[in-house]
Amino acid sequence: MSSGEPSSPTGLRHVLKRCHMFIIAIGGSVGTGLFIASGAIISPYAMKTKIHTIAWILSVFASFIRCSDTS
Repeated sequence: MSSGEPSSPTGLRHVLKRCHMFIIAIGGSVGTGLFIASGAIISPYAMKTKIHTIAWILSVFASFIRCSDTS
């Protein structure tokens, strides 16, 4: 198989170099750090944040249920 031919039945080539893996790993680390830091920042407001988050999650689930019922 030459480099120009697809390597999967879907017609896509799966090419991921070492530098791409490194960038993905760095991005994952930075994203995790931002997630942890944001939790530390909003922890003084934890009760309000939890209530708002639970309300938001429930409203999203309710909208998904409504959308699936109409089909």
